[in-house]
Amino acid sequence: MADKITIGAELDDSPHVNMSIAAYIIYDRALSETERQQVESYLTSKYL
Repeated sequence: MADKITIGAELDDSPHVNMSIAAYIIYDRALSETERQQVESYLTSKYL
């Protein structure tokens, strides 16, 4: 189990990222493939 959650960080551990985050969707478990596709479809229809 991970000991921390990092959102919006560069892979090189740089503490600053020039980006905007439209939404956070956090689950307490891994999603099934069907659930993941539903979330992707929701985000696509909402933001694209």
